[in-house]
Amino acid sequence: MLAATAAMVACNCNESCKKECNAEGTVSATTEMASVAPVNLIGKAAVITYPELKAEIQYLSENQVHWKTTDKDGKVEEETNPAFIRNITPTVIFVNWVENSGMTISQVVDTEKGNVTVYGTVTDEKAANKRAAMVMEGSWQLQQ
Repeated sequence: MLAATAAMVACNCNESCKKECNAEGTVSATTEMASVAPVNLIGKAAVITYPELKAEIQYLSENQVHWKTTDKDGKVEEETNPAFIRNITPTVIFVNWVENSGMTISQVVDTEKGNVTVYGTVTDEKAANKRAAMVMEGSWQLQQ
């Protein structure tokens, strides 16, 4: 009994310090993570602002997106494409599609921070592997 009491006193555990005591009476720190409900983009739309263009994305289903881009000169492009949309974490979402031109777009959308990183590849006969890549970062905002 005296040993158990000594272990508890030495450990000095309580909820406010977020520590755990093991059987030997030593202390180990624990981390407390907030539980966040996954963000669901299906049926929603967002505006992405990049330095050189603006994109409007409609997440039509788990396997289809509609996008419209307007560049700084006012040139508009628009398509509906098969897509892959999956949560990486509750607030980070991976979106991928192939455009009619053959350009592949992969987005990592951070809904909590309101940003997006896009990796794209396009056919380039001059490149060693016949593909050229680009990376863009922009702000992401869900439309209400």
